[in-house]
Amino acid sequence: QARARGTCPRLEILSLSGGLKGAPSDAAPLFKLLQTAGLPAETLREVYLSDNSWGDPHAVALAEVLGAGKLGALEHLDISQNAVGDPGLSAVASELRVESLPSLRSLDVRITETTPSGAEQLLAALSVSNQARPPVENLAMQVTGVGDNLARSICAGEYPFLKTLSLISTAAGEKRLLPFFDSVLHARSPLPIMSLALKIQGSSNESDNGNSNEELRVLAATLAAGRLSRCL
Repeated sequence: QARARGTCPRLEILSLSGGLKGAPSDAAPLFKLLQTAGLPAETLREVYLSDNSWGDPHAVALAEVLGAGKLGALEHLDISQNAVGDPGLSAVASELRVESLPSLRSLDVRITETTPSGAEQLLAALSVSNQARPPVENLAMQVTGVGDNLARSICAGEYPFLKTLSLISTAAGEKRLLPFFDSVLHARSPLPIMSLALKIQGSSNESDNGNSNEELRVLAATLAAGRLSRCL
Protein backbone atom coordinates (compact mmCIF):
# COMPACT_ATOMS: atom_id res chain seq x y z
CA GLN A 1 0.00 0.00 0.00
CA ALA A 2 2.88 2.36 0.83
CA ARG A 3 4.41 1.58 -2.56
CA ALA A 4 1.12 2.40 -4.29
CA ARG A 5 0.97 5.74 -2.47
CA GLY A 6 4.56 6.53 -3.42
CA THR A 7 5.66 6.68 0.22
CA CYS A 8 7.60 3.42 0.37
CA PRO A 9 11.12 4.10 1.73
CA ARG A 10 14.22 3.25 -0.27
CA LEU A 11 15.31 -0.22 0.91
CA GLU A 12 19.03 -0.93 0.46
CA ILE A 13 19.91 -3.50 3.16
CA LEU A 14 17.70 -6.43 4.17
CA SER A 15 19.00 -8.45 7.13
CA LEU A 16 16.98 -11.47 8.22
CA SER A 17 19.82 -13.63 9.54
CA GLY A 18 18.43 -15.94 12.20
CA GLY A 19 15.03 -14.35 11.87
CA LEU A 20 13.43 -16.40 9.12
CA LYS A 21 13.58 -19.93 10.49
CA GLY A 22 10.87 -22.43 9.67
CA ALA A 23 9.41 -24.26 6.68
CA PRO A 24 9.80 -22.92 3.13
CA SER A 25 6.19 -21.76 3.32
CA ASP A 26 7.17 -19.37 6.13
CA ALA A 27 9.59 -17.59 3.80
CA ALA A 28 7.22 -17.72 0.83
CA PRO A 29 5.63 -14.26 1.45
CA LEU A 30 9.05 -12.60 1.40
CA PHE A 31 10.13 -14.47 -1.71
CA LYS A 32 6.90 -13.49 -3.45
CA LEU A 33 7.41 -9.82 -2.61
CA LEU A 34 10.98 -9.88 -3.90
CA GLN A 35 10.11 -11.83 -7.02
CA THR A 36 7.21 -9.59 -8.01
CA ALA A 37 8.82 -6.32 -6.87
CA GLY A 38 6.19 -5.97 -4.15
CA LEU A 39 9.03 -4.53 -2.09
CA PRO A 40 11.29 -1.84 -3.58
CA ALA A 41 13.66 -4.69 -4.44
CA GLU A 42 15.26 -2.77 -7.28
CA THR A 43 17.20 -0.72 -4.70
CA LEU A 44 18.39 -3.63 -2.54
CA ARG A 45 22.19 -3.73 -2.36
CA GLU A 46 22.72 -6.26 0.45
CA VAL A 47 20.65 -9.27 1.56
CA TYR A 48 21.56 -11.35 4.63
CA LEU A 49 19.77 -14.69 5.08
CA SER A 50 22.30 -16.64 7.15
CA ASP A 51 21.64 -18.93 10.13
CA ASN A 52 18.01 -19.64 9.34
CA SER A 53 18.21 -23.47 9.42
CA TRP A 54 17.31 -23.52 5.74
CA GLY A 55 17.50 -26.64 3.60
CA ASP A 56 17.40 -27.34 -0.13
CA PRO A 57 13.71 -26.36 -0.61
CA HIS A 58 14.45 -22.88 0.74
CA ALA A 59 17.43 -22.51 -1.58
CA VAL A 60 15.38 -23.64 -4.59
CA ALA A 61 12.74 -21.00 -3.75
CA LEU A 62 15.44 -18.37 -3.35
CA ALA A 63 16.90 -19.33 -6.73
CA GLU A 64 13.59 -18.47 -8.37
CA VAL A 65 13.79 -15.02 -6.79
CA LEU A 66 17.35 -14.51 -8.05
CA GLY A 67 16.33 -15.45 -11.57
CA ALA A 68 13.31 -13.15 -11.66
CA GLY A 69 15.41 -10.12 -12.60
CA LYS A 70 14.08 -7.86 -9.82
CA LEU A 71 17.38 -7.57 -7.91
CA GLY A 72 19.42 -5.59 -10.37
CA ALA A 73 21.13 -3.52 -7.65
CA LEU A 74 22.06 -6.48 -5.45
CA GLU A 75 25.78 -6.41 -4.62
CA HIS A 76 26.05 -8.84 -1.69
CA LEU A 77 24.13 -12.04 -0.84
CA ASP A 78 24.75 -14.08 2.32
CA ILE A 79 23.12 -17.51 2.75
CA SER A 80 25.83 -18.94 5.02
CA GLN A 81 25.26 -21.17 8.08
CA ASN A 82 22.29 -22.96 6.54
CA ALA A 83 21.89 -26.71 5.97
CA VAL A 84 21.74 -26.39 2.19
CA GLY A 85 23.17 -29.27 0.17
CA ASP A 86 24.17 -29.78 -3.43
CA PRO A 87 20.60 -29.68 -4.88
CA GLY A 88 19.91 -26.29 -3.32
CA LEU A 89 23.31 -24.90 -4.20
CA SER A 90 22.92 -26.14 -7.78
CA ALA A 91 19.60 -24.32 -8.06
CA VAL A 92 21.19 -21.08 -6.84
CA ALA A 93 24.19 -21.53 -9.14
CA SER A 94 21.94 -21.97 -12.17
CA GLU A 95 20.42 -18.51 -11.59
CA LEU A 96 23.72 -16.63 -11.15
CA ARG A 97 23.58 -14.76 -14.46
CA VAL A 98 24.59 -11.22 -15.29
CA GLU A 99 21.26 -10.52 -16.97
CA SER A 100 19.38 -10.99 -13.68
CA LEU A 101 22.14 -10.02 -11.21
CA PRO A 102 24.25 -7.43 -13.02
CA SER A 103 25.65 -5.86 -9.82
CA LEU A 104 26.39 -8.97 -7.72
CA ARG A 105 29.99 -8.77 -6.50
CA SER A 106 30.02 -10.65 -3.20
CA LEU A 107 28.51 -14.06 -2.36
CA ASP A 108 28.76 -15.99 0.93
CA VAL A 109 27.72 -19.64 0.64
CA ARG A 110 29.57 -21.13 3.60
CA ILE A 111 26.79 -23.66 4.05
CA THR A 112 27.11 -26.95 5.87
CA GLU A 113 26.23 -29.66 3.36
CA THR A 114 28.25 -28.75 0.26
CA THR A 115 30.28 -31.54 -1.38
CA PRO A 116 32.97 -31.18 -4.06
CA SER A 117 30.31 -31.83 -6.71
CA GLY A 118 28.19 -28.90 -5.57
CA ALA A 119 31.23 -26.68 -5.20
CA GLU A 120 32.32 -27.44 -8.75
CA GLN A 121 28.89 -26.46 -10.10
CA LEU A 122 29.02 -23.14 -8.28
CA LEU A 123 32.58 -22.40 -9.39
CA ALA A 124 31.68 -23.26 -12.99
CA ALA A 125 28.77 -20.81 -12.90
CA LEU A 126 31.11 -18.06 -11.71
CA SER A 127 34.08 -19.02 -13.87
CA VAL A 128 35.69 -16.11 -15.72
CA SER A 129 35.32 -18.15 -18.91
CA ASN A 130 31.53 -18.06 -18.52
CA GLN A 131 30.31 -14.96 -20.33
CA ALA A 132 26.93 -15.14 -18.57
CA ARG A 133 28.45 -14.88 -15.08
CA PRO A 134 27.65 -11.95 -12.78
CA PRO A 135 30.63 -9.77 -11.80
CA VAL A 136 31.36 -11.63 -8.54
CA GLU A 137 34.73 -10.61 -7.09
CA ASN A 138 34.47 -12.12 -3.62
CA LEU A 139 33.20 -15.66 -2.98
CA ALA A 140 33.18 -17.32 0.44
CA MET A 141 32.54 -21.07 0.23
CA GLN A 142 32.58 -24.13 2.49
CA VAL A 143 33.16 -27.68 1.25
CA THR A 144 33.21 -31.07 2.98
CA GLY A 145 36.06 -33.02 1.44
CA VAL A 146 38.00 -32.08 -1.68
CA GLY A 147 38.77 -34.30 -4.69
CA ASP A 148 41.88 -34.17 -6.87
CA ASN A 149 40.36 -32.13 -9.72
CA LEU A 150 38.85 -29.47 -7.47
CA ALA A 151 42.04 -29.26 -5.42
CA ARG A 152 44.23 -28.77 -8.48
CA SER A 153 41.98 -26.11 -10.03
CA ILE A 154 41.81 -24.10 -6.80
CA CYS A 155 45.57 -24.26 -6.30
CA ALA A 156 46.17 -23.28 -9.93
CA GLY A 157 44.30 -20.02 -9.35
CA GLU A 158 41.50 -20.78 -11.81
CA TYR A 159 38.98 -19.00 -9.54
CA PRO A 160 40.42 -15.55 -8.72
CA PHE A 161 37.11 -14.53 -7.14
CA LEU A 162 37.41 -17.28 -4.47
CA LYS A 163 38.67 -15.31 -1.47
CA THR A 164 37.49 -17.30 1.56
CA LEU A 165 37.50 -21.10 1.74
CA SER A 166 36.36 -23.31 4.62
CA LEU A 167 37.20 -27.01 4.35
CA ILE A 168 35.93 -29.89 6.48
CA SER A 169 37.53 -33.33 6.70
CA THR A 170 35.26 -36.04 8.10
CA ALA A 171 36.04 -39.55 9.29
CA ALA A 172 34.90 -40.97 5.96
CA GLY A 173 37.82 -41.56 3.63
CA GLU A 174 36.13 -40.03 0.59
CA LYS A 175 35.65 -36.75 2.44
CA ARG A 176 39.27 -36.18 3.36
CA LEU A 177 41.41 -33.15 2.54
CA LEU A 178 44.65 -34.92 1.70
CA PRO A 179 44.29 -34.23 -2.08
CA PHE A 180 43.94 -30.54 -1.30
CA PHE A 181 46.98 -30.37 0.99
CA ASP A 182 49.02 -32.38 -1.48
CA SER A 183 48.05 -30.03 -4.33
CA VAL A 184 48.93 -26.97 -2.24
CA LEU A 185 52.29 -28.45 -1.31
CA HIS A 186 53.26 -29.16 -4.92
CA ALA A 187 51.77 -26.04 -6.54
CA ARG A 188 54.09 -23.57 -8.23
CA SER A 189 53.01 -20.69 -5.99
CA PRO A 190 51.26 -20.18 -2.62
CA LEU A 191 47.54 -20.86 -2.36
CA PRO A 192 45.85 -17.89 -4.10
CA ILE A 193 43.10 -17.15 -1.58
CA MET A 194 42.89 -14.68 1.30
CA SER A 195 41.41 -16.77 4.11
CA LEU A 196 41.46 -20.53 4.77
CA ALA A 197 39.61 -22.32 7.59
CA LEU A 198 40.18 -26.01 8.28
CA LYS A 199 38.26 -28.55 10.36
CA ILE A 200 39.84 -32.00 10.57
CA GLN A 201 37.74 -34.52 12.45
CA GLY A 202 39.16 -37.67 14.01
CA SER A 203 37.51 -41.06 14.46
CA SER A 204 37.39 -44.00 16.83
CA ASN A 205 38.58 -46.12 13.90
CA GLU A 206 42.36 -46.52 13.99
CA SER A 207 42.78 -46.47 10.20
CA ASP A 208 40.72 -43.28 9.91
CA ASN A 209 42.86 -41.63 12.57
CA GLY A 210 45.89 -42.68 10.57
CA ASN A 211 44.43 -40.74 7.65
CA SER A 212 43.94 -37.71 9.89
CA ASN A 213 47.56 -37.91 10.99
CA GLU A 214 48.68 -38.04 7.36
CA GLU A 215 46.59 -34.96 6.60
CA LEU A 216 48.22 -33.12 9.48
CA ARG A 217 51.68 -34.22 8.35
CA VAL A 218 51.16 -32.84 4.84
CA LEU A 219 49.54 -29.70 6.26
CA ALA A 220 52.63 -29.13 8.41
CA ALA A 221 54.80 -29.51 5.32
CA THR A 222 52.74 -26.92 3.41
CA LEU A 223 53.12 -24.49 6.30
CA ALA A 224 56.87 -25.08 6.44
CA ALA A 225 57.14 -24.50 2.69
CA GLY A 226 55.27 -21.20 2.91
CA ARG A 227 52.46 -22.41 0.64
CA LEU A 228 49.79 -20.87 2.87
CA SER A 229 51.51 -17.52 3.31
CA ARG A 230 48.81 -15.55 1.48
CA CYS A 231 45.94 -16.73 3.68
CA LEU A 232 47.64 -16.65 7.10
